[in-house]
Amino acid sequence: EGLISTGFDIPEPVIKAGSINLYILQLARKLIAEPRRAIAVGFWIFYCWILFLSDVAPGLNALQLDPNTWAEVRDLSLNFWLVLPIVSPAAAPHLHPLLEGTFNLVLAWSGLFAGFLIDGRSKDTSTSKDSNSMLSTVVGMQLLTNAIYLPYLVTRDVEEEATTNPPPSSSFQPLTSLESAAESKVLPAVFLAVGGLAAWWGVAGRLDEYGDWAERWGSYSQLLQGDRLTFSFVVDLIYFALFQGWLIDSDLSKRVNLSDSGRYGWLKTVGKWVPFAGLATYLLCRPPLADKYAGNVEDK
Repeated sequence: EGLISTGFDIPEPVIKAGSINLYILQLARKLIAEPRRAIAVGFWIFYCWILFLSDVAPGLNALQLDPNTWAEVRDLSLNFWLVLPIVSPAAAPHLHPLLEGTFNLVLAWSGLFAGFLIDGRSKDTSTSKDSNSMLSTVVGMQLLTNAIYLPYLVTRDVEEEATTNPPPSSSFQPLTSLESAAESKVLPAVFLAVGGLAAWWGVAGRLDEYGDWAERWGSYSQLLQGDRLTFSFVVDLIYFALFQGWLIDSDLSKRVNLSDSGRYGWLKTVGKWVPFAGLATYLLCRPPLADKYAGNVEDK
């Protein structure tokens, strides 16, 4: 008597209110510390609404799961980097060359952001565990582009105030192999070449079928006015042009002292305001990481 004979467990919720509240507080702290993050929040909300939810943009919204859209995604994926249309045109899915060019330019532009992997390194120097939030962002951008990139700009760790007296190199863990590869000049050169190829294909691909520029632009405009996926790629290009320079100031501060940053004013301007090619130029011409950040990294 007096012993408990039966009982049951009350399962804990997967998402706890305390965790949500803590996340909201951390996000609010970052927005207060850097108010311009609110710009990225606003653009992200509009991006998701106009492309995924609204009926304002051309074509069907994402909630309607249009089978033609998924078939288009499949065909564009098969023509990744335009290898199949160039090497084996007969085997390649047949799509408008400007659509293929825009799609591959978006992918190349997304790939350029891998050059900022250093930005995503864990700021927790008390542990040797490798952690890089920018790596998962770059991978996700290959699928959802700005739907993934803009939240990173909002939630990334708050940058410490720039100083002419940097912390000692012992405060930073050595780069991982992927972070070291992201510092190579090969990466932006490859993506710049892919972007150039995509632009050329859009203008000159399948000449026999799509004719001169006026003819192909006319047919592409008709596609743009009725296809959500085609419209989304154009929106992605506009967003990348607006936000490609967001990380440049922080990146350059990891490479040169504050007193020397003026020498790279031209490079910052080009990287921020010349779409795509300017970002590639910045990654190709930027100085190597300072020793305090790089550890064992050498300039490539």
